[in-house]
Amino acid sequence: MTNIDKDVLDYFEQIKTYRRYIHSNPEVGAENPETVKYVKAQFEGLDDVIITHGEEKAGVVIDILCKEDGPTIGFRGDMDALNLCESSCSNHLPKKRGF
Repeated sequence: MTNIDKDVLDYFEQIKTYRRYIHSNPEVGAENPETVKYVKAQFEGLDDVIITHGEEKAGVVIDILCKEDGPTIGFRGDMDALNLCESSCSNHLPKKRGF
């Protein structure tokens, strides 16, 4: 197992929590101000993190600075939701009406 694999496993449950929160609070379209605020809040105050603001309602770039040389990993995620019903399971439904 590489150090990257171990780091991912160490944070897996927290990352799953982030994904579930975003999924249950969808924003449709190009403007996602609440999602941007949520993502930024998860990283604000952390050491070795640079937050670059895109358009305030549309995106954010998070640079996590590494203390050691090694491989660089990039993640990209769309934050907008599609206005469709993926599941009728009660623990999978968005909190917003209209989905």
